[in-house]
Amino acid sequence: MKRNNRTVKLKKTANKPSGSIALFMLVIMLFSYSAILVYNRSVINALDTQIRKLENEYSTACKVNDDLQGRIIEAKNLTQIEDYAVTRLGMIQAKNTYISYVSYTPKAVEIQTASGDTQLISWLKGLFR
Repeated sequence: MKRNNRTVKLKKTANKPSGSIALFMLVIMLFSYSAILVYNRSVINALDTQIRKLENEYSTACKVNDDLQGRIIEAKNLTQIEDYAVTRLGMIQAKNTYISYVSYTPKAVEIQTASGDTQLISWLKGLFR
């Protein structure tokens, strides 16, 4: 009988989980957690670097755009526009001989155009009343 008691005690102690396995699992979990944190931080740093690069490109593009808009404004002066209109489009500069003055009463014009007004024209007329 003594022999049986000893074997039973040995079997009971063999079934108990040891503290070393739990400690090993804890170390593995901490290592995995640390690796995930390092990976996430490296991804965040890479994205931050990319954001700074894109912000620099954007500010450079804005400066170039402002410079080009300034050049366009400088290039379009009235003499160049007039020259283009006369030479390319065949327009003529208005002089007093080409201008004729007409006297009219606003009510007479309204009566004549009221039948053919579109919605847009009626709206525009309402703005100027």
